[in-house]
Amino acid sequence: MVAVVERIKVIDSDTHVSEPEDLWTSRVSVQKWGDMVPHVKWDPDRNEEAWYFGGERFAAAAGPAMAGWKEFPPSHPPRMADADPGSWNPIERLKRMDEYGLWAQVIYPNVGGFGSGRFLSLKEPELMLDCVRAYNDFLAEWCDTDPNRLVPIMAVPFWDVEATVAEINRARKLGHKGILFTSEPEVFGQEPLAHPQWEPIWSTAEDLGLTINFHIGSGDLTQLRGGYRGNGRQANYAKLTTMLFLDNSRAVMEVIISGICHRHPKLNIVSVESGIG
Repeated sequence: MVAVVERIKVIDSDTHVSEPEDLWTSRVSVQKWGDMVPHVKWDPDRNEEAWYFGGERFAAAAGPAMAGWKEFPPSHPPRMADADPGSWNPIERLKRMDEYGLWAQVIYPNVGGFGSGRFLSLKEPELMLDCVRAYNDFLAEWCDTDPNRLVPIMAVPFWDVEATVAEINRARKLGHKGILFTSEPEVFGQEPLAHPQWEPIWSTAEDLGLTINFHIGSGDLTQLRGGYRGNGRQANYAKLTTMLFLDNSRAVMEVIISGICHRHPKLNIVSVESGIG
């Protein structure tokens, strides 16, 4: 009997990789940059492993690795070792996909941000670019475990248009199929999507047949901090994360009204995790 994943090729259009602890420390010079390189260490105050950028805590290492976990979000495994290895190991991921009846998955990041904005916190242009390139190298290798079923989407150093165009060309040769882009560049001190400065990026993507992918939460995340305490922790988590869907609605509107689609008729644009499912 032919397996279900062979007969009905369901594509998971938005899944994430939980980046392994050594992703950047094994690819970016720790000798040169020290603790500024993104790394994982134990946080004794919260009793969990956490990612640190430039020496400052960013987020729980296993926070996104919720598959099969015994509690509801925002609770999460305290260590990556407590999480399903399918969250970070591509061979185990393929096994889970077979179990779930999924033929392929399109892979997005966690640590660098859903639009790569987190790298800006490093404040060193050379290091920021090194981190983007390291992630793209890692993801290409990760997806090469089965390139027919694992689809890599590249990160870009959007704060530097020239460097972004160069990285798009480089990452495409590695096998990347699309471009992760922030829906709110103005949050990071850049021009909005409608501005002409982004035209080289749209043109390059169009020429190379790559998609522009706007993932929710790729802009302003301050709305995730706080909320009315009386609602309760989980109610605030649900309410505030739901608000992120509005960000992608604005991005879609901006793209349509600004004329990007008219100027680039062959450019495909993806709204990721848009909630329509």
